[in-house]
Amino acid sequence: MKALVFDLDGTLVDTKYDMLDAGNLVFESQGWEVRLEGFSGFQTAIQGGRAILRYGLKEEGISFTEKSLKDYYQLYLHNYDKVLDNKSCNYVGVVNTLSKLQSMGVKLGLCTNKPEKHARELLKRLGLIN
Repeated sequence: MKALVFDLDGTLVDTKYDMLDAGNLVFESQGWEVRLEGFSGFQTAIQGGRAILRYGLKEEGISFTEKSLKDYYQLYLHNYDKVLDNKSCNYVGVVNTLSKLQSMGVKLGLCTNKPEKHARELLKRLGLIN
């Protein structure tokens, strides 16, 4: 049996805009001045939600622990629910490629650090799973 495992963010789906927006919603809700934008914002966003939060906390000069980061991360996930697929889109050719691989009998898998709830919902909304 042949199998392939794909990453989600930045491989199958361009999610950086929605991740960036979810982070900026956290910053705004906390009254922080910092915003993620442009190339440097995208470079931070592609590292994930916790990296986005670390960036914001450091830029605001707020000391934090792993516990406080975990609390902010819950807020980030709540905001990510709101923007999950506002701007995210499949990369060109992804649907056709995955379909062709399946028709060839290749088992497909996904590896992501995104919470399973968000990954499954995003894949459904973008037509990558039923």
